[in-house]
Amino acid sequence: MIMNEPGAVEELACMLTKGTPRGKKDAVMALFNLSTHPESSGRMLESSAVVALIESLRNDTVSEEAAGALALLMKQPSIVHLVGSSETVITSLVGLMRRGTPKGKENAVSALYEICRRGGAALAQRVARIPGLNTVIQNITLTGTKRAKKKASLIVKMCQRSQMPSAMALGSTLTVVDHSLVGNSTLRRATSFGSGELSNPMSISVPVP
Repeated sequence: MIMNEPGAVEELACMLTKGTPRGKKDAVMALFNLSTHPESSGRMLESSAVVALIESLRNDTVSEEAAGALALLMKQPSIVHLVGSSETVITSLVGLMRRGTPKGKENAVSALYEICRRGGAALAQRVARIPGLNTVIQNITLTGTKRAKKKASLIVKMCQRSQMPSAMALGSTLTVVDHSLVGNSTLRRATSFGSGELSNPMSISVPVP
C-alpha cells in the first residue's frame, strides 16, 4: 500500500495543494482511496494530508472528492474537531451541497453529518448557524440521492438535539419537507426521526435568544 512507502502520503498532500490541475485530481483520488482504510487516518493526519483535503474544499476541481475523503476520515475524533472547528470549512461544505453534482452533494452531506454526529452539541450548533442551511437541506430532500436525503434528515435531528442557543441564520424554524410524499392522501405525521427518513411536513423549532 502506498501508505507504507516513506514520504508517499506527504508527497500526495503537497501535490494536492501545489500541483497542476491534473496532478491535484490524481492526488485527491489517491488520498480518497487511502481514506477507505481506517488504519490510514493517523498517518494522514500526521502528514498534513488532512489539512490539504480541508484546503481543497475551496477548489471546485477537487472539492467533491476531498469532501468524500474527509467524511471517511472523520471516524477519528481528532479529525472531526480539526475539520469542524473552522466555520469556513462548514460553509464550504454547505456550498458544495448547493452547487455540486449529485455525488458531490452526497459527499458534502456525509461530511457534515459526521461533524454533527461525532463533534458533539457545540459543532452541531455551529452547523445550524450557517447561513442558508435551511434552504440547502430542503433542496437536498428534493433532488438528493437516497443516502443524501437520509443523512440530511439526520443532520436536522442532531441540530435539534443540540439545543442550540441561537436560531438558524435564515429563520427561527428549520422546516424540512419530503417532496416525494406530497399529494399522498394517506400521509401521517411522524413523531420522530427514528427511522432516519423525513416526514411531511416536519418543523423543528429553534429557540431564539
